[in-house]
Amino acid sequence: MKIPTRFAAAVAAVSMVAVTAACGSSTETAKPETSKADAKIRAMLPADVRDKGVLNVASDVPYPPFEFYDTDGKTVIGMDPDLGKAIGDVLGLTLTFNAVSFESMIPSLKSGKYDVLFTGMSDTPERQKEVTFVDYLQTGGSLMIKDGSTTRPGSLEELCGLTVGAQSATIIVDYLEGVIAPECAKDAQLKLSQFTGQDDLVQALRSGRVDVAVIPSPSAGYIVKTTKNEFELTFTLPFGILGIAVPKGSDKLAAAFEAALQKLIDDGTYTKTLTKYGLEKLALDKATTNAGTAS
Repeated sequence: MKIPTRFAAAVAAVSMVAVTAACGSSTETAKPETSKADAKIRAMLPADVRDKGVLNVASDVPYPPFEFYDTDGKTVIGMDPDLGKAIGDVLGLTLTFNAVSFESMIPSLKSGKYDVLFTGMSDTPERQKEVTFVDYLQTGGSLMIKDGSTTRPGSLEELCGLTVGAQSATIIVDYLEGVIAPECAKDAQLKLSQFTGQDDLVQALRSGRVDVAVIPSPSAGYIVKTTKNEFELTFTLPFGILGIAVPKGSDKLAAAFEAALQKLIDDGTYTKTLTKYGLEKLALDKATTNAGTAS
């Protein structure tokens, strides 16, 4: 069975996220001292942003290791908040992270409710029509099974005949249903189970309700690490790019974010932050804008 290459590209571009209701929780990073900011990069910001000193950030929570709640159940922590604080320090800004449902993010950014989307969102040509991305991480999709399972799919074709779990309202579901499933033989159909949250998906795999879970590689690697190898990965799909999104037309803000991120790449802060969450292998060598090509 031949799997169309556009499936692999699309899945690589997907950042699968739970469609959760906004809960109103937020985390304000420690206020940076503007005297310690990079003056040249800070000067790139729009004047109104410099004057306000705060950017309201929309983030899909929980989506570990990108963003999740601390033990108090309120404070948002993770790789994105850590990197956001570092970017804020360079720019002399405070980034306040707010828990927002993924499906409402782009509309809320366009309406002005939030200034930035920072949540492991895939940079795709379709989304570039509505927002501008500052790219900050590679991504892909991984097939995850229980450790020691005799069901070990090593390719997309081998998903046929299995019960496959994925998060609902994602591009990956569309392609599993629209591209992979129709290619399966009648006596080896792909059975798709959808879950609204990543935690529910992992629990389904743990309990045996699904044979394999399709999870974005950054999260999959983190899950394997934090569950003490309760699970293992059998196949990783090609990589795409994740971006920090700002409103379309906000060229100065995007340029300032790109310059700040590049400074963090150059001085090692970026790699140090990724390493903390086991994501160093997905690091980019250079900050870019709207570099995503998979759709």
